[in-house]
Amino acid sequence: MLTQKLFQQINQDRAACGLPPFVWNTTLSGGARLHSWNMYHCGFSHTCPDGLPQCTRIANEGFTFSDCGENIGLAGPYPTPWGGVYNIQASMANEPATGWHHIHLFSTTLHQIGIGVYVAPNGWIWFTEDMIS
Repeated sequence: MLTQKLFQQINQDRAACGLPPFVWNTTLSGGARLHSWNMYHCGFSHTCPDGLPQCTRIANEGFTFSDCGENIGLAGPYPTPWGGVYNIQASMANEPATGWHHIHLFSTTLHQIGIGVYVAPNGWIWFTEDMIS
C-alpha cells in the first residue's frame, strides 16, 4: 500500500508541474524493493551492498537506458507509516531545482519508475525510487 501511495504522490507532484506521469515498471520495482531490504542490512547508501553505482545495479537488472536516477529515503518513527514516508518524499520534492532528488522526480528524460519499500521490524521504513528513460 505504501508503494502505490508513494507512486500516486509522485505522479500528483509531476502533474502539478505540468509533467506527464511516470509509467510503473514492475521489474524496476522488484530491484528497488531488494535495494531497500539491502540498505536495512548494510546501511543507507546508493551503493549498498556491493559498491556498484545505482545505474550499474539497475542495468544489471536487465535494462538498457540512456538516463537513470535513484532516490532513497528512510522514514523513522512517525505517527503513521504514510506520514513518515510522505514527510521524506515532500522534502525531496521541495528541494531546490538543482537538488538531485528534485531533478529525478521532475525529470523530462526519465519516464519509468519502480518503487520498493521495506518496513523493518523496528518500524523504520526504507524506500527506493528507481527511474529510467
